[in-house]
This record gives sequence, structure tokens and C-alpha cells, in this order.
Amino acid sequence: MQKYTKAHNNQSFFNKKKLFFEHLNQMTELASLLGQKIRKARKEKGLSQEKLALMCGLDRSYMGRIERGEVNITVLKLYEISKALDIQIINFFE
Repeated sequence: MQKYTKAHNNQSFFNKKKLFFEHLNQMTELASLLGQKIRKARKEKGLSQEKLALMCGLDRSYMGRIERGEVNITVLKLYEISKALDIQIINFFE
């Protein structure tokens, strides 16, 4: 059986912390890219942020936060947005 020293435990902690922040950065990047695609699709449809938000049952300021990638939206919200924009969800990930 291997003995775990305090130094080993600290290293393990820092490795887990590093992985956590790498994952967090990837999620932030994904939210930002998704928001950019939603904004692009909205503008292509000639919709204002306010109009799209109303169509989806969302607050306009929340829609702005989605487009700026400041929030992680649920699959249900993404479905509502794609339905309002009349595009398939997969198009946001191409």
C-alpha cells in the first residue's frame, strides 16, 4: 500500500483545481460561441433582441446576457430560441 504524504495530497488538489478551471474555461468559451451564433441568426431574421426575447418568453436583458455568453442556458431555453428563429438546434454547433 502506498503512503500518501501531505505533498502528494497538495499536488492532487492542485491537479484537480487546474482541471476544474480548464473545464470552466471551456464552458465559458462554449457559452460565448453559442451566444454569437444566436445573435447572428437573430440578426439574419431581422429580429430585435426584445422581439426574440418576447417570442421565447424571456426577459430582453437575459437574452442580451445569452448573446454575450454570460450565462449557461438550459436545453429547454435553447429549444425555445431555435424554435423562435425557425432553425434546428444543431445549426448552433456547426
